[in-house]
Amino acid sequence: GPAAARAQLADGHWMPLIGFGTWQLVGQQAYDATLAALQAGYRHIDTAQAYMNEREVGFAIRDSLVPRGELFVATKISDPGEYAALERRFAEQLEALGTGYLDLYMLHSPADRAATEAAWRSMEALHDQGK
Repeated sequence: GPAAARAQLADGHWMPLIGFGTWQLVGQQAYDATLAALQAGYRHIDTAQAYMNEREVGFAIRDSLVPRGELFVATKISDPGEYAALERRFAEQLEALGTGYLDLYMLHSPADRAATEAAWRSMEALHDQGK
């Protein structure tokens, strides 16, 4: 089905082209909808710090029993004020999701050039660590 369509990224990893977005899903609704999406065949799950649902999304991923290697999990740091402490925020988000690593981590909102460049360097370091 369409949820199986994938593209190969420059680093050799594969990303499902159709993802399940969790914006505006909170609490039990976020859990239930994410679990249903995974059961329906979605393998790309998108969330963010600002959605305030990473823990529920993580529980649904865990409870789906879909092997982690079959999933593409994306989240974002949303608060530019935290870009300077990106590693700490990333660790908190990763703990909430419980996935061990992320497939895609993004800057959700613009910041000044210096903060954006510092955040980018932090993200490169996390990538080099396999996170």
